[in-house]
Amino acid sequence: MQVQGPGLSDYDRRSYRTAIVEGLRSKYKVLSGDEVDKIVNKIFEKESRENIECDTEKCFQDIAIAFQAELIASCTVVRKSGGYILNLQINNVLENENILSKSVPCEGCNEFKVINVLKSMAGGKVLGSALVGTVAPPSSGAESATWDVVKNSNDPNDIEEFLKAYPNSQFATAAKFKLKQLERNMTPEEKAKAKADEMVKNFKPKEKTEPPPEGMVLVKGGCYEMGDTFGDSDKIYRPNPNPEKPVHTVCLDDFFMDKYEVTQSDFQSVMGSNPSFFEGCSNCPVELVTWFKAKEYCEKVGKRLPTEAEWEYAARSGGKKEKYAGTNSSISIDSYAWYSSNSGSKTHHVGRKNPNGLGLYDMSGNVWEWVSDWYDENYYSNSPTDNPKGPDSGKYRVLRGGSWDRAPEYVQASTRIMMGLPDRGDIIYGFRCSQ
Repeated sequence: MQVQGPGLSDYDRRSYRTAIVEGLRSKYKVLSGDEVDKIVNKIFEKESRENIECDTEKCFQDIAIAFQAELIASCTVVRKSGGYILNLQINNVLENENILSKSVPCEGCNEFKVINVLKSMAGGKVLGSALVGTVAPPSSGAESATWDVVKNSNDPNDIEEFLKAYPNSQFATAAKFKLKQLERNMTPEEKAKAKADEMVKNFKPKEKTEPPPEGMVLVKGGCYEMGDTFGDSDKIYRPNPNPEKPVHTVCLDDFFMDKYEVTQSDFQSVMGSNPSFFEGCSNCPVELVTWFKAKEYCEKVGKRLPTEAEWEYAARSGGKKEKYAGTNSSISIDSYAWYSSNSGSKTHHVGRKNPNGLGLYDMSGNVWEWVSDWYDENYYSNSPTDNPKGPDSGKYRVLRGGSWDRAPEYVQASTRIMMGLPDRGDIIYGFRCSQ
């Protein structure tokens, strides 16, 4: 807390400072006095001696760190003919913003009137909740050693961990300034990632406590990097390239997923008909089914279509970095998927290939699987982190997993296509349900 102004005596400064401090103490702990002035003056002298331009932000930061204060109050009293002009400023140094600025002309005032006006100004409404000044306890050896390492880090997580471990450290304000500086220097992409990392750290999935229904598998919730994590989606020929980008963080609650694709016999027993082209194979996946019929079937059996985020998380064995459902190897894909090179141009009995790490079969190949989401090739750029459900509207519904007629790149776990008009089926479209 400093009081400045031309022609002020030491007595004036002390009197005016006392008045302001009394006004501020109704809201803050205030650090003020001659010793404070000495330290502040030393900071200004040091900046001048080292030929450093002591702008308000730079000097205020040094002062705030010296006193472990987030707010700094300063007052200017200017004597003029017939009175005074009084100016009181309070700055939140951490946020680099002015939270109080009052300038009051004090016409016909003497020194005693100035004291009363300053006290009234300081007792006015002040925004923010930080302290004007407080003294931190001495640091421990471990704390000092940790700060010596962390202060040179450019990783915001390191600074946050330090503040979490030592919230009342004498280095806490310096750490907060360091964190703010790093955040200001981040690109928009880095800021988005930092925000996602924070959400991941705090995410607690809603757990399923009941056992999975017959024919379903429990998929434990968690967070994963959704999208083209292998960087090769541009090899797939499509009119809308790279809809699997950008890779982004997604967090999901627990859910159940059908172990197998819905078969022709399953569909017949519930819906009373079998639309499949490859009829006569009761244990093959139903196909030629529309999105509407797939949704209706799932709802009739007390389930629902999975979201696109749930589908990919389940296909990748709980969000692992898997290229195909159950493997990363193009050589071993024959053991996990029916696709163009091994299908004989038809569907096959479900469950004949190896399951993925969760015990789910045919997540890659056999038939494309409807999910609940509308398709938007740009959705990944603005997808929410927690349990995303896709765009609110669209023309196409998303299909996942590839099919018996497609090359290996189409049966990758991250591949998404837009060719699914919801009211049209195809001999390569099937589905499974979730809950």
